[in-house]
Amino acid sequence: MRSIDEGLTWTDVSGNLPFHVDNYRAITFAGNFVYVATDKGVVMSANGTDWHKLTTAKGKSLIITMFAVDGTAVYGETRKRIYRLNSENHTWEQVTPRIRYMITCIDVDDNTLYVGTRTKGVLRYSLEN
Repeated sequence: MRSIDEGLTWTDVSGNLPFHVDNYRAITFAGNFVYVATDKGVVMSANGTDWHKLTTAKGKSLIITMFAVDGTAVYGETRKRIYRLNSENHTWEQVTPRIRYMITCIDVDDNTLYVGTRTKGVLRYSLEN
């Protein structure tokens, strides 16, 4: 739902999504965009009406379970791996190897990614190339 009058009226914008959605998993904002993780993949929009599907460079949709944002950089977790959204071509790129432990949360600060796990505490990954 979207409101442009501070919540007085609402418009359903889910019909504009590029695929049918059963479940919404996470939502975040970065820069001028909103990102929505669903059970079918991730979509982004600049206006809340026109939605674009985000995939890997090979065209694969990722089922993201949680987001982290640092400025305009968007990170997402799926299948015990962390991906970063390439801001130039809007594709997901893997930035960590497979993490052996259950991931409970992620956060990013500058060039450091923090991954909270259920049994091994907080893991730290450098994002510098």
